[in-house]
Amino acid sequence: MSVALVDSMSSARNGRLFVEDSDLTELADQFGTPIFVLSAARLRDNYHHLESAFADRWPEGGVRVLPAFKAAPYLAVRQILSQLGAGCDTFGESELEGALRGGTDPSLISVNGSIKSREVCLLYTSDAADEGL
Repeated sequence: MSVALVDSMSSARNGRLFVEDSDLTELADQFGTPIFVLSAARLRDNYHHLESAFADRWPEGGVRVLPAFKAAPYLAVRQILSQLGAGCDTFGESELEGALRGGTDPSLISVNGSIKSREVCLLYTSDAADEGL
């Protein structure tokens, strides 16, 4: 078997591209194209590197990473980030709902922007109240 590493999470094996152990040709056949595939291991790795880089250089105390929901508006990505302890930066009701549905701790959600609908304020404050914040 011919294997060429593309990077630490991707490889070409006998002329087929893999992300981790997933054959992208098989995924395309199963789900159609275009298809969006990412490496959960790479996401975790990148998160830990980012968190460490900030923590190593911030002498004032703890560091919390709050990736913007709009940077990757996929619940599966959000769930992985939430499992890692990441917060979430949101703007608007749909992003706030996505962060909450993705398992983000409500105390680690930043709701940004100057104009908030009543619904966003109620949703955010009711979830915070449910968490005892």
